[in-house]
Amino acid sequence: MNRALIADPPPGWPFPIGRRWLLLILLLLLPSLVDAQEQRKLRHILLASETITDSLMVAIEGGSDFRSLARRYSLDVGTRILGGDLDWVSRGSVEPEFAAAAFAIEKPGGIAKCKTRYGWHLIEFLETRGTPLEQPPAKPATGTTGNGKPVSPVPVHLLASETITDSLMVAIEGGSDFRSL
Repeated sequence: MNRALIADPPPGWPFPIGRRWLLLILLLLLPSLVDAQEQRKLRHILLASETITDSLMVAIEGGSDFRSLARRYSLDVGTRILGGDLDWVSRGSVEPEFAAAAFAIEKPGGIAKCKTRYGWHLIEFLETRGTPLEQPPAKPATGTTGNGKPVSPVPVHLLASETITDSLMVAIEGGSDFRSL
């Protein structure tokens, strides 16, 4: 095993693990801790023409099963076998036209169509999680606890993570070798 990866922390290091392990943990966990962006669980069918897209849209609105139609007609071989399932999607992870159509669907169970550089898409919205970006954040708790200590409006673990991340970025931008951190 590479001793450099499990090196003892330097004197005065406030964490019980080495810097590299801490950085790895932060890089893996931090996005999930702070990602409150809205995500939608979607299915889609990729098609070659608007005419076919409209025909399938009418069929789905008439009660046809979206998954069956995706398995039969979709040109996207990666999701065809899954019945068009895209799993959880955020706005920035898909083409802008696709995101605009998918996030404009108002209620779960709704469908929409759009055209991207890949072709025509028929999109089904299944469920949502996270907070829409347009929605103002909830007002943070303020005041004091029963023992007189102030209540932090931001969870303490996020403040610590942000401080560590900021200090790592300053070190890297200052010319420190990333491998030596």
